[in-house]
Amino acid sequence: MLESIRNNLKGTLVVVVVMIFIIPMVISGVGTTFSGWGNTGGEAAKVNGEVITNLELERGIRMRKNQLLQQQGVDASSPFLSEENLRGPVLDNLTRSLALATEGKKAGMAISERQFVETLRQQEIFFNDGKFNPQTYRELLRQSGFTPATYKAQVANDLIVNQQVAGLEAGAFATEREFEQLVALTHEKRSFYAVKIPAHAVSSDIALSEEELTAYYEMNSQQYAVPEKVKIEYLDLSVDGLASTISVAEEDIVAEYEAEIANFDAQKKYTVSHILLEAGKETAVEDIQQKLADGASFADLAAEYSDDIATSDEGGLLGVLTPGMFPEAFENAVYTLEEGEVSAPVETDAGIHFIELTEVSSIDLPTLDERRPEIEQAIARARASEDFAVQLETLGELTFSSDSLEEAARALGLQVETSSFFDRNSGSGISGLPAIRNAAFDDEVLINGHNSNTVELGPERAVVLRVAEHREAYVRPFEEVRGLVEARVREQKQREALAALAQEINSAAQDASQAKALAEESDYVFFEYDAVTRNDLSVDPEAANLAFAQALEDEAVQVAEPARDGGYWAITVQDKAPGAPEDLSAEEQQGFLAQIAREQAAYEQALYQQMVVDGASIKLR
Repeated sequence: MLESIRNNLKGTLVVVVVMIFIIPMVISGVGTTFSGWGNTGGEAAKVNGEVITNLELERGIRMRKNQLLQQQGVDASSPFLSEENLRGPVLDNLTRSLALATEGKKAGMAISERQFVETLRQQEIFFNDGKFNPQTYRELLRQSGFTPATYKAQVANDLIVNQQVAGLEAGAFATEREFEQLVALTHEKRSFYAVKIPAHAVSSDIALSEEELTAYYEMNSQQYAVPEKVKIEYLDLSVDGLASTISVAEEDIVAEYEAEIANFDAQKKYTVSHILLEAGKETAVEDIQQKLADGASFADLAAEYSDDIATSDEGGLLGVLTPGMFPEAFENAVYTLEEGEVSAPVETDAGIHFIELTEVSSIDLPTLDERRPEIEQAIARARASEDFAVQLETLGELTFSSDSLEEAARALGLQVETSSFFDRNSGSGISGLPAIRNAAFDDEVLINGHNSNTVELGPERAVVLRVAEHREAYVRPFEEVRGLVEARVREQKQREALAALAQEINSAAQDASQAKALAEESDYVFFEYDAVTRNDLSVDPEAANLAFAQALEDEAVQVAEPARDGGYWAITVQDKAPGAPEDLSAEEQQGFLAQIAREQAAYEQALYQQMVVDGASIKLR
């Protein structure tokens, strides 16, 4: 039950690792109130008095969905990825993680500012040109719904839980008895001999009768069943498809380009740095003002005074100012400054700022030819998006009571497309989508012959379909599958004959020398091993697996088993001896001790986490 938590805790930071799978994320402004985000949006749950907000839950669902979409073969339209299905598991994981974090805090665990900064600067997702970039950090946070304060709290919780895991791992150890037991089992030695009978030893002797073939077919006819299949006709309406048919006039492209230029002319890039003094630090204002007047470096003062730990070591550098990203008072102060000038103290909800306009630069204007493809595509898609909503409604109306798709195709300028045959569980192309297969095999479509309802495959694509051809499920006739039946019956009889030969060898050979003589007489392969371990490189691995799989007490054990290449093994396991610590090198002994400690730590972690979660006060909203 706690496996997902334990797996997540193996990374440095759960949230940062997950962020790699999403579209860029966040940071707007400085402090909790800069972006307007906060611990708002209502409560999804409360754990030991600490709240999990609906915003945090939604973010967790989005992150989990993006994680799953990264996995090969995951269908984006699958109901499994719906918010309804993901909500429960994600909320369960959030409450469990928070229960562990609050338990750690209760025990006196905490994260220092320095730990947070060091952890932050190890996350390459926040790097540009190999260096931590405060602007990238803030922008990524903003896009994922974090603020610096809420992100810091999340990181602190993750680190506290990681400390618990590390503490349990550090305290785990292996006793001498546990060590001896593991070595005795894993380094056990066995003596055995084996005869390998090749598949061709009996192939020429196998005869097949018609009665055997028909009897096998009749008893196993479902192996040759062909599932019910359909071929569909369909109309595929999409924004991309509509956009590809839209011609954009040159004057429209030019007009859009000129509008961009008009806005562009008013734009400048303002690179800013700041010193933040949080509430209660107002007494430092005069010190900073005096030191600035005396010619002190702004970067040095940021390192000494600023409470924005993400930028203090970078001279307070925030990067390029993005309109709407910072509080109005902050932005207005920037626009009054000359390059290199420092503002008077500026008060926002986050605290008091000194702002330095580090650099002012203009953005190079792209040429019309450079912008033409993107402008043309943007205009076409914008128009297509408007047309899509109207045509989607028309598509539903024209196909609802019609007995074909032709009228809707003519009205909307679409082509009636045809799929290949597919069954209920698999298909290719458009029939590879479960939503399409479900619609095609719906009774109204399959049995009554109606057009399907509109199948929405996303916000910008919809399909209506009807069954063009239906093939009932059937069992392939004997004559059609005769070759397959013959091969299967021949294989079975060959395997039975080989098993009988192996049993004969086991029965006739009283010791290794007799088994060797029998093998040489028939030109079979003979192996003999004395006191070898299961991983001994000199031993045939398949023979070793079979020999060590046998329960061996006081008497020898004989086994006859098929080989992977179609042949057969006749094996006699004679005796065994437990492994001993002296069989291992010092390095191997240390490795075994570490392995036992890790397994013990994992067991203790599971018990501890379950105890914490069971004892937590968890209230779901």
